Amino acid sequence: MFELYSILFSPMQTYNGSSTPSENVYSIMALVVFMVLIAARRIYRGMNGRIYRNSRVFTLPVIYLILTLYSIIPLGFADVNYFYVLILLPLGILLGLRFGGNVTFFKKNNMLFYKRSPFILMFWLASFIVRFSLIFLYPGNTQIFIVVDSVLSLTAGLIIGESIHTLNKRKEFSDASENEFSESALFSR
Repeated sequence: MFELYSILFSPMQTYNGSSTPSENVYSIMALVVFMVLIAARRIYRGMNGRIYRNSRVFTLPVIYLILTLYSIIPLGFADVNYFYVLILLPLGILLGLRFGGNVTFFKKNNMLFYKRSPFILMFWLASFIVRFSLIFLYPGNTQIFIVVDSVLSLTAGLIIGESIHTLNKRKEFSDASENEFSESALFSR
């Protein structure tokens, strides 16, 4: 995981470990702009809805699961922290199943859209900001990497749980839409 963080934040330091203050200011500004753009995009799409596709529902949980697994592999299976990070994944799934039920579907311009659960969206945003801030403020600190990996694991579980709700609600929405269509067809005769 340290290699991934050092690659992501390599502009903040030169190869000999020192950097000039102006380089740090530009790196900080670039990081803040990057975080704001990603957060704004996610919030906008989460609140206004996005076009529903099965692939979209599966992509985010798979990415977070891969990132979680990739982040804990350097810990090694003998490290007790490995298990703490992994325990948070099923806990996150349970919390995602509990709080991810606020997914809503709607049609706009004859296309199916969905809005994410506000709780999951806000948790994702907070964890995103915390992860980036901790990595930036404490580079190279192993305990911070474990905290970041733990938050990533919990977030991955939340998103997986929310995705399960999304798929179930999609089926309910489709069944309700079909019943509505067949009832309107009966009354139009």
